[in-house]
Amino acid sequence: MHISIMIFLLYILDLVCGDEMKWIDYSSNSEYDWDILQSSKPYTYEIGQDIVKFKIGAELEETCGGQYASAIKFSKVGADCEILGHHQIDYVTSFTIEGVPAIGIYYEGGSLCRDSLWGDMKRRIEFKLVCSDLESDFYILNSLKECTTVFEKFTPVGCPQEIQYSLVVKLIFLFFYGILGIILIWLCVEACQEDSGNSVSPSGNWGVRKLYDYGKTKVIAISGKNTYTSV
Repeated sequence: MHISIMIFLLYILDLVCGDEMKWIDYSSNSEYDWDILQSSKPYTYEIGQDIVKFKIGAELEETCGGQYASAIKFSKVGADCEILGHHQIDYVTSFTIEGVPAIGIYYEGGSLCRDSLWGDMKRRIEFKLVCSDLESDFYILNSLKECTTVFEKFTPVGCPQEIQYSLVVKLIFLFFYGILGIILIWLCVEACQEDSGNSVSPSGNWGVRKLYDYGKTKVIAISGKNTYTSV
């Protein structure tokens, strides 16, 4: 139970204090950090009659229809364009490719697209980061006609790492974990009070060590094997 509570608290802290360029996989107790993929210049790829530009964790300087986005498809012919996704609307998932660890980073909220299976939906772009000691370029895996544009890259970023919590997160965790511990003790005292009645007098050679006062209920820690409660 304590482990479940700790994981829950760490998950909440990750949501509150989390870094957009990091992701914690609690199922494997590991984290991923793709901050090194950020670049001042956009990643640019010519694909057929289109040019795809995207930035990791930031917006492009260019716009599509007056809107900023993290990934945009521009037509080489004319001024047509489509938004493929925004870094502010994202989610991450982990998986394996033939036993090799990898993560998928999705930027969503793009232009409206017609999917043969799901009907009308908004475009999105997925970045598959596959664990590798060597760094490759991004390369596209599917057609731009599909509503989800997929780019893949072999990189050390796709390798799971041991979770590293900042000092601020650790202090916040200890604070809330301490409060939770006090609440659990209080609930236990209330339950013990109902079971034992008003008071219990211990026999033998006992010595009072500490007195904890929780409102109406007082808990006296006795030197010995048990605790003495009184109202």
